[in-house]
Amino acid sequence: MESGIAHSGENCRVLISCADGAGIIAAVSGLIAERGGNILDADQHTELATEPGTPGLFFMRVVAEVGTGSVWPVPP
Repeated sequence: MESGIAHSGENCRVLISCADGAGIIAAVSGLIAERGGNILDADQHTELATEPGTPGLFFMRVVAEVGTGSVWPVPP
């Protein structure tokens, strides 16, 4: 999985690319909520697999208000 976090003031942008699978959006939004964040904007899409039997690729961008009391950055 590849991800990146850009933090600017009280907002951060999270970029994720990984193999597609169930629960990715729930895991990301849950982690942001656990750390006191509030999602302001989110986009996601999946590219279908090109080889039979392999997962597609999942991409997500989230902008979240994180505030000064939250714990960021998230450890890898």
